[in-house]
Amino acid sequence: MVRIWNLPVEELDDQHLLGEHLELHIIWNALTKPPDPGRRRGWRNHPETRRFEERVGALYDRHSAQVAEMVRRGWNGHKTPLEEAPAADTSREWPPVTAERLRKDRDDLVAHFPGWRKARGQPPDALRAARTRGK
Repeated sequence: MVRIWNLPVEELDDQHLLGEHLELHIIWNALTKPPDPGRRRGWRNHPETRRFEERVGALYDRHSAQVAEMVRRGWNGHKTPLEEAPAADTSREWPPVTAERLRKDRDDLVAHFPGWRKARGQPPDALRAARTRGK
């Protein structure tokens, strides 16, 4: 499943943050790169890709937030920057999200890591990284 969560990146555990980062690049390439001759454009028609069709700027900003969160957690060496030009004339506004959708996203996240909210509202990986950096 390709998915860009509707939650702040700070709420994602490490696995979901890195997975979303990879999936954002898939969507970004589908929206901003010309198709290779003879190759199918399956990702171009995926519902999650279509959700960001007119909002490449929002994807660019989300990627920046992902990278900042990776740095905050003590990771370095990000090697997949995005070129800002494709985002320049597109909306930076996030696609509309209902309160029900936000609840569903949080429920889905909790289903993978049931205890993540118990520790000061942060995923366990973020807390571990914060403690490690503090030593």
